[in-house]
Parts: sequence; structure tokens; C-alpha cells
Amino acid sequence: MKLARLSPIALAVSGAIVLSACGGGGGGSSSSGTAAPASTNVTVTPSLGKFSTGCAVEIRKSTGELLGTQTINANGNVTIAVTGYTGPIIVQVKGGDTCTYYDEARNANQSFGTGQTLSAVVPDVRSELSVNLLTHLAAARVLDPDYRIPLAIVTNGRDAELLETEQGRVLATGMDCIP
Repeated sequence: MKLARLSPIALAVSGAIVLSACGGGGGGSSSSGTAAPASTNVTVTPSLGKFSTGCAVEIRKSTGELLGTQTINANGNVTIAVTGYTGPIIVQVKGGDTCTYYDEARNANQSFGTGQTLSAVVPDVRSELSVNLLTHLAAARVLDPDYRIPLAIVTNGRDAELLETEQGRVLATGMDCIP
């Protein structure tokens, strides 16, 4: 009974994650099959406005294991090589002492200080993705213990995975796993 009540929430959140993770990044490409590629260069474009070069970006497995980190370049993005992994990833822009973003409403750079993050949860490693306010809101439903839902469905429209969100374990695969 509780599962049926959570299913619409899980569908909405996972749909938002999938749709918003694609936004602004040019669609990207995703890996498929069972063999992990030697390496995929993941270009991340964070957007609250253009971020400064003083901001770090991390890519982690859903278990929290660090896959790579880089500092944003002069173009406002970062490219991180992810080697031997194709599963779900967590991307976070990390604030710092010299990290700023351009606030279009104020027409000025704003501090993005230590302890601030902008996140995205993506169902698989892809070559391009965006991290923005929508991806951050959707990611909070999976990453923040105060707002976490117990189950999430990640789909690309052709295949799906039912995830237990605390550990990131795949409970079932295939479109028929959607409750």
C-alpha cells in the first residue's frame, strides 16, 4: 500500500531528473551494453549564470565513490574523464572562497561560497550534461536525507531501473519494473 502511494512521487522525481539533466547540455550520449568503456569525457556545464574558474566539479558513483574532479575553465564548464564506469552518477558543483556565478537578475557576480553545492543525479555516464536549479531540486529528493524518497525510477524511455535511494542499489530492471 505504501509503495503504491510513493510510486507517483518516484515517477515524477525520476522523470524530472532525467529531463532536467539533459537540459542545456546538448542532449549528450549515453553508454549502453554491459562492457564499461575505457574512458568517457564528461563535459559538465553548471548554470545559475556562468560560474567562475574558482569552482570545483565532482563526479561520483551513486555509492559516493569519487570518479573525478576538476576546476571550471574559462568557458564556464569542465571536462572530467570517467574511466571504466557506466552506471548512475552524482555531479556536484562545489562552492569555495573564490567561486562565483553571474546573477543575471542583479547583473553582477555573486559568491558561491564554501559549503554551497549545485547537484544533478544522472542515470548513466554521458558525454555532456548540465547542472542547474532544476537538476538540483530533483537531486535533493534523492540526496538529502530530510527529503529523500525510498525508491526512484530512472528511465531513458526505452529501459528503466528501480533504485533503492539510500544505497543506490538497483532493485529491478526493465520497463516492467515500474510500479
